[in-house]
Amino acid sequence: YETLSGIGYQAALTEAVFDCLFENFGVNVECFASPFNCRYDTFCSLFLDTDKQFGSLGSFFNFYPKSGSFEANPPFVEDVMEKMAIHINNLLINTNESLLFVVVIPAWTDTPAWDILNKSKFLQRFFHIQKVDHGYCVGDQHSNQKRYLPATFNTGVFILQNDAACLKFPCTDEKIEKIKNSFLNSKPKLSFVEKKFYSDRIEKKKQRDLIDGRPHVNDQSLLSEKKKEFFDNRLQSSSSSSSSSSSSDKKRGFEEREQYKDKLEEGKMSKRAREEPDQEEEVMSKKIKRGEIEEFTLSKLKDFVKDFKVPNYFSVPAWNFDQTQDNIIVSPESPIYFPPQPHVEYFRAKKVEELRISFDKSVSHHLRINSPPESFNRWLFEQLSIKRYENEDPENEPILRVPEVALESKVLKRELMSSLPASLYVSWGSRLNPKKLLSILENYCSKGQQALTFHSGEEAEKANFLIRTEIKWITTSSRYAGSEEILSRIKTLAMNAVPLFELLYKSRIDSVLTELINKSNSIKNEINELRKSKDKASNEVRLFRSDVNNWIICFENDKRRISNLHLNKLFQLYSINSKSFDPDMNDFLPRLYCLVCRYDTFFGPGDREGATFHAAAPEVVFDILRTEFSVCQENYASPFNCYFRTFNSAFPDTDVYFGSRGSFIDFKPTSGSFETGPPYTEEVMERMMDHLEILLRNPNAGPLSFFVFVPDWREPLQKCQRVMESKDFFYTREQIDLSGGSYYYIAGDQHKKTVATEPEQRFFSLPFKTKVFVLQNDLGKEKWPITQEKIQKLKNALQITRSK
Repeated sequence: YETLSGIGYQAALTEAVFDCLFENFGVNVECFASPFNCRYDTFCSLFLDTDKQFGSLGSFFNFYPKSGSFEANPPFVEDVMEKMAIHINNLLINTNESLLFVVVIPAWTDTPAWDILNKSKFLQRFFHIQKVDHGYCVGDQHSNQKRYLPATFNTGVFILQNDAACLKFPCTDEKIEKIKNSFLNSKPKLSFVEKKFYSDRIEKKKQRDLIDGRPHVNDQSLLSEKKKEFFDNRLQSSSSSSSSSSSSDKKRGFEEREQYKDKLEEGKMSKRAREEPDQEEEVMSKKIKRGEIEEFTLSKLKDFVKDFKVPNYFSVPAWNFDQTQDNIIVSPESPIYFPPQPHVEYFRAKKVEELRISFDKSVSHHLRINSPPESFNRWLFEQLSIKRYENEDPENEPILRVPEVALESKVLKRELMSSLPASLYVSWGSRLNPKKLLSILENYCSKGQQALTFHSGEEAEKANFLIRTEIKWITTSSRYAGSEEILSRIKTLAMNAVPLFELLYKSRIDSVLTELINKSNSIKNEINELRKSKDKASNEVRLFRSDVNNWIICFENDKRRISNLHLNKLFQLYSINSKSFDPDMNDFLPRLYCLVCRYDTFFGPGDREGATFHAAAPEVVFDILRTEFSVCQENYASPFNCYFRTFNSAFPDTDVYFGSRGSFIDFKPTSGSFETGPPYTEEVMERMMDHLEILLRNPNAGPLSFFVFVPDWREPLQKCQRVMESKDFFYTREQIDLSGGSYYYIAGDQHKKTVATEPEQRFFSLPFKTKVFVLQNDLGKEKWPITQEKIQKLKNALQITRSK
């Protein structure tokens, strides 16, 4: 037990409560206990091998009583509580003898366990206990001088009985009142409560005062202030009605659960939930305030970049802005976009982050899962891949262009369904690993079985049959199965069970998507109001060099990082493409901030989030495409990862000053040779293929050539591949196959890297196959002939990064 640690996880009810439960309901077995904290002589515990001789019956989840009265106070871990609730319900269903459970859990009203218990047909009585009105026995009482622990959140008590138990132990108001009083009698002394609540806070304040050089307030005076605060809170809690609204209960329960998790995990919080600024950012802010970091004005920056030399990778420069683009003819020209403003961009960044958090909470509330990685980003990408409507306002919200696509398309629905009831995704590295494959299958069946307790009807019965069939196979035959057989069963289950769960979850998914759309439209209106506001706003942007390799761009309290390599690159791009409307580059810093802020907002706050969507081919590949096939523009790029001086990109309003020609879907070249590497999202690639067909089939077009890079996904075969591989599509002049891991891409978030020039931070490989298609109309084929010698040079270039 000392090896296990986790004091909070092993806390128990006090003796007064246990005695009351025994006297009124005959409770004499604990479902979650240990030899140290048990009140009764028999109990369920974690370790049967060490605990059996002291009265343990083993794990509660391997315990199947047909009758009796039990107390269940599980570790306050959501998954454990959920499994306990399901197990209790199943035990009550499968017996006609007297069976009773008194369940004690925290008042986290938005958790699955709470929902299961609250909706159980066996629930007879339920009541709340305020946190100031009770306490627990500490989990390490056997080695701790302190025996009692104050409750840090409200508690819910559920009494579940079948019909036989109702007759034997009726739940009367008198008995419930006795239980409530027993909890009141279990309160630790008030002085101990105060110390427990505030000692950590006092210690943290000491540390902050020492760091900031402030004199520290006397501990006792601070404790007196906290004491007054404690009594005020206690009085307010006691006077509040136990029948408060469910929304406030949920909010309070959510906050308390998060605080509890923070304590148990020693303060390790996710970036989104963190209320205090990041430590590194706080240090940076203090250095800027004290003038320890060098600030660069525009004139000073101009002098600094004069001596910059473009680095080489594999003997090829990182970019080539000298390449002429005489072969590209575009008709009509892109619409005029209004200049972005830093104060609007900063506001947009905060609002989109709010939307991400709102989406995560909505998914958790309705679907009881974490939102799938990159699902939000895929939804954003799909909006950007939609062709601009005729007469669409150039000032339309750039990131949230068409939120309604969430309900109209399959992208977000498919992303959410991929994790319901659990993920059946098999990574490329796991396909030959029987243990990992079996773990995926077991997890899906376990989660599926739990999910089906909330559903009924024909679809639920069919899904239940499929799940039970797999469970039977797992328990009887899986030990002899190889990876191929398990993978086959996973694919079959995905084909048959996923559509059934899709029908079962349809209404809940629609609720998530509707909430997302409504919140998005609300945010769009807020951004538009700010943008059209006539109130003057400060748009001053400051630039600091934090170290040799990195810069900090500041607007108000917002700080964005950019590598030295990319600052120089963007300066060059701006000077080339903004000569006509900003020859003195007076607006460079505000537009640089808007650009960096926009892509940071789009990528998301997580480490490497969104990065693979913005990946690019290595420079050595572009050099071959340029010299051998006259390629001089990318159709999917950004100012950060482009190789040529002009390109197509996601955000014309911020990117046009750095060389963007707008979105490829709205780009209509009648002549030119291009590299086309779309984000690997099915709907984006499908729309790309539709647009390529229109361009190539244009009878009035001049010579056109496209080198298209797409993943070789064949389960199912993507539409873009099906079209380009078809014999009827005579524009495909050549196909190149690349095996997984044999080539590298440049990371999409390279501009945020600490050392963006280092190969290990700049490149990454993909595990799956990739195909390169060369598409040309007849004039393009004639102007840029494809020879085996040229194709071999391209293949060598694609593989050179792997070899080096």
